[in-house]
Amino acid sequence: MNVEEYLNNIGLVDWQSYQTAYGSAVKIPEELKLLVSGNEAEILEATHQIWCSLCHQHAYISSAAEPAYPFLRYVLLNADEALLVEMLDIFAGFAVCSSPEHPEGGGVFQRKIRSLLQEDIELFRKLAVIEGEEGFAELIVQELSSTI
Repeated sequence: MNVEEYLNNIGLVDWQSYQTAYGSAVKIPEELKLLVSGNEAEILEATHQIWCSLCHQHAYISSAAEPAYPFLRYVLLNADEALLVEMLDIFAGFAVCSSPEHPEGGGVFQRKIRSLLQEDIELFRKLAVIEGEEGFAELIVQELSSTI
């Protein structure tokens, strides 16, 4: 996927049929678009909004996390060091909140997120050795390894 496909594919998702921690996911497409805007301040604000909306304080995962996953993965794969940490924090929230041991981890979309994370475990293992990733990739791997 390139940036043009990324932006086009965002519009193919029926975001209003998904929820965030704050209600309807209708704002998620704009936040996802900002992640590839090139404006560092906008990007960092968007990661914060996405983190709050999709994996609220690593305590709750919302249904919009599922369709957002491939977009977030694309950004993760193309992130610089500062953005990498923010993106890994989001994925760490996904890993924690999709755990079968988590009170809400057994739902349909939670299991789907867990499956997507497990498909990417080798990516997270590679990212765990990067200096400055602040332990988020390692946390993801530990979370996934404890229940594989």
